[in-house]
Parts: sequence; structure tokens; C-alpha cells
Amino acid sequence: MRRFQLTRVIPVAVGVIVLANAAYAAPPAASSRSSPQRPSPQQVTDDTSTAAYERGVALAVEKRFLEAQAEFERSLSGKPPLDAYFGLGQVELALGRPCSAVDAYSKYLEVGGGSVSDDKRRSVQAHIQQLRQAGASEELCRPAAQSALLYLECNDPEVSVQLDGQESGPLGTGPLKVAAGEHQVEFVSEQYSWPATRFEVSAGSAVHLSCPTSKQGVSAGSVSPPGESGSDSKMSSGKIVALSITGAGLGVAVAALSHFLWNHGRYQVWKEDHALLLDEGGSATAVAQHNDLEDSIDKASKVTVGLAVAGGVLTGVGVTLLLLQPSSKSRAQGASAFHSQVAVHVGGPSAGLSWEGVW
Repeated sequence: MRRFQLTRVIPVAVGVIVLANAAYAAPPAASSRSSPQRPSPQQVTDDTSTAAYERGVALAVEKRFLEAQAEFERSLSGKPPLDAYFGLGQVELALGRPCSAVDAYSKYLEVGGGSVSDDKRRSVQAHIQQLRQAGASEELCRPAAQSALLYLECNDPEVSVQLDGQESGPLGTGPLKVAAGEHQVEFVSEQYSWPATRFEVSAGSAVHLSCPTSKQGVSAGSVSPPGESGSDSKMSSGKIVALSITGAGLGVAVAALSHFLWNHGRYQVWKEDHALLLDEGGSATAVAQHNDLEDSIDKASKVTVGLAVAGGVLTGVGVTLLLLQPSSKSRAQGASAFHSQVAVHVGGPSAGLSWEGVW
């Protein structure tokens, strides 16, 4: 590989930077014969960028190129003078970075546009061409992403392969070029599919993969068709209704039990008071309260019975619906269809339960 000789470049770079700084600091005298210059997009600068540019020039004169490069970069982060691009190119060249120097020179011409004189443009372009010929070629400065080789081998003609989710074409036709990084290969056939294989390749390397030799993969017939894969994992609406009714029935049954225990406690109190009144007698007020408690207990007993019946009926209906639910296999085959509609109404003069079903 050719190396750049920098012993002669450094003084030239310093000289050009000094001249560029002088040209920037001292504007040209007005001349009535000179044609008006086209405006430059870099004529508007800010103080921070200008100060950083001037520090970069001063550091380059002292041959402190690393510090000068940092100041030029700092200048370019704002609204720099146009010569900051050229100065950065000279410093990059002095540091032995021809590719970065070419980038800076090219940016100088791009940003300068029509404000760069024709002679200066031709000079910079010739300088860029010399650096290209000396080794700072486009291929060297911006190398293309290197690829790796992937060899896929399989003796079974029924097996195909998918590379990163895409069909890779017929096997045995030669290696595939893949970008460096992580990839995924999956071998499939009409009858079997195997778990995907993940691998990582580096640039310039080669990887060999062979298809599985055993038929112990997942059978293709065991995979549910699209639209049916969730039939076992997701409950049907009929099953949800059946579970809801069963749950409601159990809840009503628990309420009936709680109501019975509460009313039974009141009955025990009434029973003790009743025996006491029979033995010792009592006032008219005590007898009236005793009779009111008896009526309340009797009415609450009827409520307890109603809750118990409703809980039993709802639980029975829910369990029945669960038993009548078609299995996942029968749903997949279409051997049976089931539809049910349940309506429960409680309150008013009557309570009822209606159930319609087709299966």
C-alpha cells in the first residue's frame, strides 16, 4: 500500500492556511472594473464560529495540528467562514488523513458555490485529483460493506430453505452472499418443519449449514390451518356464557347460604324469647315485638328458599351448557354446530328461565 509523504505537505498546508487567513481578514479593495461577486451562502457567520476558525489558524501556524483540527471542527458546528472548510482539509492532510482532507476540500467547493473563483476551484479540484491518484480513492475511503458466503447443503429434494424469512431458491446451486451480521435459516418441507437456526457471520467468512437428516421435526399436519390455530387457546362465546351462568349460580347459592345462617340466628333468638314468654308471660309490647319477629323470620325463609332455587337452577344450566359445548376437534371438522340462548328474569309476580338450543 502506498504511503503519503507528509514532510513536504506540512509546510505547504501551513502556508496555505496563513494565506487563507490573510484573505479572510483583509477584504479586497473595491474596484469599478471588477464584476460583482455572487453571494456566498457562508457570508453570514457567527462570532463563535469565527473565533474558533481563527484559533485553528493560529494553532496550525504553530504546527499543533490536532488542536487546530478540533478548532476547525468546532467552527463548522455553527456558521463558519468558508475558509474553515479549506483549513480543515489542510490540517487533515498534515495529520496524514487524505480521505478526510478530500472530504473537507469537496465540502469547501460545495458550500462555496459561485463565491469560489474559477482559478481557486480548478486548483482545489486538481489537488483533490492528486490525492485520489496517490491512494485516497473512493473505494479506499468508502469501502463497500463486505459480504460473507453461506453454503446450504441438503440431500432431500423435498426440503426447501428460507433465509431471513425469504425463499433462498433451490439448494445446491452455489453459495449465497449474505451481509455480515446475524441471520436466520429455516428448513421446511411439505410434511415437516424444523426450528429455525440463528447464526452470525463476519465479513469475508464462510458458513456451512446442512438440513436436518431426521424426521423428528414438527409435522406439518399438526399445524392448524389459518383461522383455527386459536380455537383451543381462546374460549368460544358459548363457553364464556356457560361459565358466566355457572358463576352467577354459585354466587346466588352462596348468598342463599349466608341469608339462611343470618335468618337461622334470628330464629334461635325468637325461640328463646318464645319459651320465656310462655313460662313467665310478658307485656303487650313484648308480645307484639315477638310476633313481628316471627313474621319477619317467616318471610326471610321464603327469600332463602328462592335464592337457593335460583342458585341451583343457574348452576345446573351453566354446567349443562358446558357439557354441551362441542370439542375443538368437532369444531375443526364441522361435525357439529351449537347455538344457545338463555334468558333469566327474576322479580315481579313471577320468575322464569327460558333456554333455546340447536345442536
